[in-house]
Amino acid sequence: MKKIITLVVVLALIIVSSSCGATNLIRKEFENNNSADDLSNKIVQCINNGNKDGFAEEFCEKDRNDDNFSAEVNELFDFFTDRISSYDINYIGETRLTTDEKGNIERQLDEINIDNIVIGSNKVDKYSIIIERYVENIIEKDEKGIVSFQVRNSQNDSILTVGCD
Repeated sequence: MKKIITLVVVLALIIVSSSCGATNLIRKEFENNNSADDLSNKIVQCINNGNKDGFAEEFCEKDRNDDNFSAEVNELFDFFTDRISSYDINYIGETRLTTDEKGNIERQLDEINIDNIVIGSNKVDKYSIIIERYVENIIEKDEKGIVSFQVRNSQNDSILTVGCD
């Protein structure tokens, strides 16, 4: 009888501890999804308001220090001659994850797509933006934030790039 009670207690502890881990994982994914929505909306607002500095501050330090970064940002803002009038946010989620020997996250790269972008009243030509960002990066501290930003046309051809991974 004592062995059965011990077995039941051990099983209960395993179930409780694994559900706590699952709860933390779900909470982290929810936080990243909300963060992706906030970032996407901020990017669109920056483009619509011509706020190059606000746009640039979302990029990782390594990209911001690149010699071509300002020119790439200027080219992007020159492309959007009219306001983005509608768009959809599609949070792809974690695309690359690096952990240490204890399972702690060292680097986590997420992908966010801003799809079905309509510029002004032109509903024929739709664009998309693909954003890759390090949510966590303790290996290369200067690479936390957006590391790649691409504008694609309706044929999925990359037409503009800011930063690179």
